[in-house]
Amino acid sequence: MALVRYTVANPYADGGSMAERGFVFGDRYVRIGQRPEEDIDLNHNTGMKLWEGSIILAEHIFHRITVAGKSVVELGSGTGLVGIVAAIAGAASVVLTDLEGQVDLVNENVERNVELVEDKDRIRVVEVDWTEQSDAVRNKIGMVDLVLASECLYLPHLHAPLLSTMRAVAHAGTRAFLSYKQRGFGEEGFFAMAREAGWVVKMIPQKAIRPAELQGLGYQIWEMSMTVVRAG
Repeated sequence: MALVRYTVANPYADGGSMAERGFVFGDRYVRIGQRPEEDIDLNHNTGMKLWEGSIILAEHIFHRITVAGKSVVELGSGTGLVGIVAAIAGAASVVLTDLEGQVDLVNENVERNVELVEDKDRIRVVEVDWTEQSDAVRNKIGMVDLVLASECLYLPHLHAPLLSTMRAVAHAGTRAFLSYKQRGFGEEGFFAMAREAGWVVKMIPQKAIRPAELQGLGYQIWEMSMTVVRAG
């Protein structure tokens, strides 16, 4: 079932001024809190609102990816929508991660929706900085089957730390799905770097993006898989 409570009269009217937004996934109504009172700019508080890139990734993993029984991490969780939906979709375990100062909102949204998850112990919220050493990241998260990240590519100087974090938790069969909107900040450089690091990278066709109103507006989803797990 599509996000029937989410309609896009204007795709850029993203509900950022609302304290809470609601979405339907299957028979579950997911409530996501935001903090619209916070000042948001490119370098501050971007995780305090729900971005459309998170919505399309949540839709994608719910409707088009087999999540059930898999171990999942969401990097740069922000509001936590994507990780929460992964848990609803039946993931064996989900780790939602973000920086200090952001994990409080992630925890709040997990609590808002914990009754939708049959076993709440399947969800953890962990503070992770992508610049941490790989061993430290791996100790916090563990090895996972799926890596998810939305709207995390707009700062090119963080591409290498993000890729290092992904590699730290990836095994030979790990897949990753990343969503973002093209904003002219060099986002595509991340995927060139990923290919050099041994990932197979492909873009999901626009016709697969949901809601359909966001197709052709610069929103993209990319799938990545490891060919070789390198040391580090």
